[in-house]
Amino acid sequence: SINCNICGYDGSGDPASAFGSLRGNTQRFLGQNFRLWKCPKCLSIHNIDPVDFADIYRDYALGRRTLDVFARGTMKNLLNRLVKAGLKKEHRILDYGCGNGVFLDFLRERGYHHVQGYDPFVANFSVLPENSISNFDCIVANDVIEHVAAPSDMVAECIRLCAAGGL
Repeated sequence: SINCNICGYDGSGDPASAFGSLRGNTQRFLGQNFRLWKCPKCLSIHNIDPVDFADIYRDYALGRRTLDVFARGTMKNLLNRLVKAGLKKEHRILDYGCGNGVFLDFLRERGYHHVQGYDPFVANFSVLPENSISNFDCIVANDVIEHVAAPSDMVAECIRLCAAGGL
């Protein structure tokens, strides 16, 4: 049985057109096909087979990202959207799914000094900061939700970590 972990739709009776496959896009997985299912209700895409996230993210390319001109451009766009939504330099910020922490470095360069990161697949960031419940004014989870097994649980955790009225 296939169920959407976003909206709960039961896709066990879906037609073959709802299923497909995609070849891996990193060197180690180029020869592997991943079976996928697209939920017709919310249009989210799901891996059918179990995923060993720790194994996949062991050599994830974005884990080696540096603050080059390309990264700075995308991070500037993200920061501009956050500022437009109300982010201030004195806010306490958690980058949830921070990878190697390059966005944290970018924020610090721009005067945001209350920044912390969490990423369960990166040793330096694998533990949530202490006393973090309802402690953050802003939680960033950029390009994360598609990488977790239970997206609704991740969103609930972010809500729990976010201060009242936070972003």
